[in-house]
Amino acid sequence: MSEKQRLVFVDLLRGWALIVMIEVHVLNSLMMTQLKLSAWYPYVNFINGLVAPSFLFVSGFAFILASRKKIEEFKEYKYIFWRQIGRILLIFIVGYSLHLPYLNVHKMMAIYNTPGWADFLKVDVLQCIAIGLAILFASRMFIKSEQNHLAFIIMTGAVFVLAAPLMWLIDFSKYMPLVIADFFNPSWGSLFPLFPWIGFLTCGAVAAYYFLWAKEKGGTDKYKKHILTAGLAFVVIGHLTLTEGLPFFIRMPRPNWMFFILRLGYVLILLWLSMYYEKKKGMKKSFILDVSRESLLVYWLHLQVLYRKVWNDTSIETVVNYRFGIWECIAATLILITVMIYAAKLWGGLKKKSPMVSQALFWFVLAVCTMIFYMA
Repeated sequence: MSEKQRLVFVDLLRGWALIVMIEVHVLNSLMMTQLKLSAWYPYVNFINGLVAPSFLFVSGFAFILASRKKIEEFKEYKYIFWRQIGRILLIFIVGYSLHLPYLNVHKMMAIYNTPGWADFLKVDVLQCIAIGLAILFASRMFIKSEQNHLAFIIMTGAVFVLAAPLMWLIDFSKYMPLVIADFFNPSWGSLFPLFPWIGFLTCGAVAAYYFLWAKEKGGTDKYKKHILTAGLAFVVIGHLTLTEGLPFFIRMPRPNWMFFILRLGYVLILLWLSMYYEKKKGMKKSFILDVSRESLLVYWLHLQVLYRKVWNDTSIETVVNYRFGIWECIAATLILITVMIYAAKLWGGLKKKSPMVSQALFWFVLAVCTMIFYMA
């Protein structure tokens, strides 16, 4: 999304999701296991569970906003078309790069068809986003009207959500290669299979269309009220139907449809809060915005810092070995967030002041990493 097209509330929601995501990964990789038995942990874990839905939702929302004025250029297959294809492929490749157990092609081949290879093929949130954006992009190329495109998105999202309980019962590895089967359910360890997670991305796209139409009619205040009302309604319905002992409790196979409704409700409330905060503060500059606008860098880099084995086959995760207490985790989270903020500021500033230099640096780093992978 270009600077002129950016809406601050979209960046706020994505930025806060990334900040909390850093905390999630610090706790998951460094915190003592016994602390997860504490009375406060289920509440923290629930909040942390809103990060991925928010990230997926805002990805769909941002795509619709950014692509609306580019659709004619897309259909003429100009530079912007290939740039969009490249962006989606980059997200997809980065998703798999995070799971590379070794930065060496020979070691990778040595673990082919082993549990280590299965870990590499797991589908994470970035692969899910890439597939979702590819669906939005391809469908927009062929569907002329926005109303028809909206209808297609709603139907697509409904299929991914409603069919999820059935899809989770099937071992797709019996019928297709594992690299494809992993996209359908978590049987082989995928954290974010397309069913039902891509539903959050399609909901973001739907919300974006209604926002654009409301903005054209001068009805953004009414839109905000509808978003808040829907969010609160989904939260109430979700809690009532997911809480055992209540008369509204519904027992369903995983993934429970109410699980989706509940988290979508909280995401809509967070969207409303972001819109409210933007209007209240009128903010244009913030470290949250810096983080959001370099979201792929921050996502990739903080995981490399925590998990990548770079010296004697060790990483920060393996060195700490789940020995950090709560205060150490807080300190580690704040330090890592600070590092990511400065990394985002530096990279964002370089791209703005010297776009050619930043592009050359990107390709240089990519070439070096590729050489290391194939020649080490």
